[in-house]
Amino acid sequence: MGFIVGGSLVFAHTGGVELDSSQGVVLLVHGAPDDHTVWRYQTRRLAAAGFPVAAVDLPAHSKSQGPALGSIEEMADWVIAVAGALGAPRVTIVGHSMGSLIAVQAAATHPELVAGIFLIAPSEKMLVHPDLLDAAQRQDRLAADLIVGWTHTGSGRFGPHRDPGVWKPASTRRLIERNAGALGTDLQACLEWNSTVASDVKAPAMVVVGERDRMTPARAGRALARVIPGSEVVEIPSAGHPTHYTQPEALNQVLVGWLERMGTPRRGGLGSG
Repeated sequence: MGFIVGGSLVFAHTGGVELDSSQGVVLLVHGAPDDHTVWRYQTRRLAAAGFPVAAVDLPAHSKSQGPALGSIEEMADWVIAVAGALGAPRVTIVGHSMGSLIAVQAAATHPELVAGIFLIAPSEKMLVHPDLLDAAQRQDRLAADLIVGWTHTGSGRFGPHRDPGVWKPASTRRLIERNAGALGTDLQACLEWNSTVASDVKAPAMVVVGERDRMTPARAGRALARVIPGSEVVEIPSAGHPTHYTQPEALNQVLVGWLERMGTPRRGGLGSG
């Protein structure tokens, strides 16, 4: 579905179900340099369970227009504006990597609007290797080489995808190439983000870390969780950085269970508890 935020077209995928966000919405926010396609296993699962879900493309990513946003603070304000454009009184934010920082920032600065945050592969300090940042800003293919190498670790590095005909490293590379123009801006924003705002989060928070994550190691996610008051932590065994599409069953079990415990509204205004 497409709609307008700040004068620019925004695209969101709703899992094939007409979105009714009158009681709230679950927004899925991707990392750098991803887009809505990385959430395909979550949009389907959540929509089938009755949750109002929308996986958005950030500006300058895939189908959303406008220039890439230059800071996590700007991205957080944009996510809140998206929720408003969808008519949602409150938003539950599910974020991966950069998207997890956006979720924390939004919850800290808009506490009255954020019902909860679910953070996948977050980090207290999102470090970016200088070679990666330089390659990304020059749109050099080395950036894709580095990200693919760090992303697909262990058994998931070269093995087959759960969907026939899909090879994970190649699909990740294609995604990076599609959004290469925004990658340098995304990484710079991650590098400059100040995590001290995490202590201001009032909303319930779940932190999911991957045992074999080389980009945002589990210890970095746990460090952020210690700053967020009352947060929970779950570690997915053998998981690397993109748990949501390399181990979707394990991730979805945690996500759906958390949304149910939160009493997140489903279609028709019914609670899930």
